[in-house]
Amino acid sequence: MKTINKIFKKLYLRVAVTMLVCTNSAALASVKLTLPANSELILLNGKEVSTSKAISLTNGEHQLALRYFGRYRQHGETVEYHSEIIILTFSAEDTQLNINSPIIRTRQAAEAFDRAPIIAITDPKLNKIAFKQDYLIKDGMQIGRDYEKEIALYNQSQQITTLEANAFQKQTLESYISNNIIQKEEIQSQQTESHQLKVSQMLDFWYKQASPETRKAFKLKIETKNTD
Repeated sequence: MKTINKIFKKLYLRVAVTMLVCTNSAALASVKLTLPANSELILLNGKEVSTSKAISLTNGEHQLALRYFGRYRQHGETVEYHSEIIILTFSAEDTQLNINSPIIRTRQAAEAFDRAPIIAITDPKLNKIAFKQDYLIKDGMQIGRDYEKEIALYNQSQQITTLEANAFQKQTLESYISNNIIQKEEIQSQQTESHQLKVSQMLDFWYKQASPETRKAFKLKIETKNTD
């Protein structure tokens, strides 16, 4: 009986240790992302969210859609600034990331951000993480926007654009190779014609320099070659 209890204890310990290791690995295999205080997260991987400034993501590629806001004084009045919705797409594994952006406190800063948003994604060592940046823009009425539908259409259009670009690159490459082959053949043909012209000119020159006997022998040799 004691032997059986010992066996069960060992199995229990092994299972417990395995579960602990798996839990720790799962906890480490994630990305912690902190958003700017002056931002509002609209979409996370194509879905509308309502979350805090710190979010946990799985390892891999992610897509955020967020809006930046600010406040400044103009002509004695307070102006509330809201940017267009900005799309950020990036990949990361087992790290902590911060999205950094300037604080909008003046009209000039708001206009500059609209022209060219300065955004950076950094890790704990302040290394910049590569990301793709774009806009989710809708003309006309902004109230009641279906962000999930808009981002789905956006991602679909990006896939089509990528396929078209790949097809264009393939067609361009094939055209480039074909043109190069044609040009090479034309050059080789021109070189051959030029070489034959030089040979003909040399033959004419030496034929004129030769004696009558040599000319007669040369003609006889050519006739013999043609007969063969």
